[in-house]
Amino acid sequence: MSMISEVFSESAAKVTGQIMTGLDELFTSDDERAKAQNAIMKIFADLESNTQQNVTARAQADMSSDSKLAKNIRPAILIVTTVLLVSVSFGSMFGIEISEKLYDLIYMVNGMTYGFYFGSRGLEKITGILRGSQ
Repeated sequence: MSMISEVFSESAAKVTGQIMTGLDELFTSDDERAKAQNAIMKIFADLESNTQQNVTARAQADMSSDSKLAKNIRPAILIVTTVLLVSVSFGSMFGIEISEKLYDLIYMVNGMTYGFYFGSRGLEKITGILRGSQ
């Protein structure tokens, strides 16, 4: 499960819990409460799935574009985030300090960038292989 999926799942669980707390007085049985909670969780799961499909569609649209920027934005962001992380890491060796939260943020963004770049590249390759075999 990706980091983004984990965040969405945790957020969905928290929101569902808050909604269920507000709706508790409307339900007369545990069965009704469980059905409502399942319906709310299904809505959040569908939302997450739809979000992932939109990200994939956006990446495919970028690759089919004639714009050099659209085709090279993922490698460019990958390079920028990697250079930023390496610079911050080397800077700390020479006494340039940044807050731990900022370092964690840079590290997380870099990890998400690597995950999206290589994940989407892998998906593109697999899709190409499957299309070629049909």
